[in-house]
Amino acid sequence: MFRGTLKASAPNNLKTEDCQSENLEMSNPYASPEQSNDSPASAAFIQDVRGAQIVTAAMAIGASTILGVMLVVNKGAIDGQPDVLAWIGVGIAVVMFTANLVISSSQLNLLSTESLQQLSIEEKSEAVVGALRGRQIKCCAMLEGAAVINCTAYMIEDWIGSVAIAALLIVIIVLKIPSVAGMQNKVADRLREIEMR
Repeated sequence: MFRGTLKASAPNNLKTEDCQSENLEMSNPYASPEQSNDSPASAAFIQDVRGAQIVTAAMAIGASTILGVMLVVNKGAIDGQPDVLAWIGVGIAVVMFTANLVISSSQLNLLSTESLQQLSIEEKSEAVVGALRGRQIKCCAMLEGAAVINCTAYMIEDWIGSVAIAALLIVIIVLKIPSVAGMQNKVADRLREIEMR
């Protein structure tokens, strides 16, 4: 009796395991062991992300330093009224922030299924992370430039609005500092988008 029960349950267990494996594969048809978000990042990938982290942090520190110097030079005065330069700074900040949201990277557009077809998984990841890193630097450079312009406007006009805008832009740059896990997710998403073109 027990033997019959074991024989009957064994095929059912195998079928259940097969169904589960098929469901996992169907949930992400483009996934592979090398592309999995849970797989450890290669040394080259980590080095690329570290480079983006250093550059982004340097931009945030540079803009923060300029803002701090302006506050010291003006002795923290915030009772000024906005003039032409202050409104120019506001306009540039709005334009740069909008461009940061909608910017299209030409490097990403050049990546296609044909250009990546002959590459290995690691080479594909390196190509995509390089494009993402380029876009990251461009966006942060625009935000840093807008922050510096508002710092200059504050130095001349002592308007608190310029300080607030510069500080907000610096915070956005800090929030853009990438992590290894976050960059892995972005690379995996980009690779899926390219495969689906």
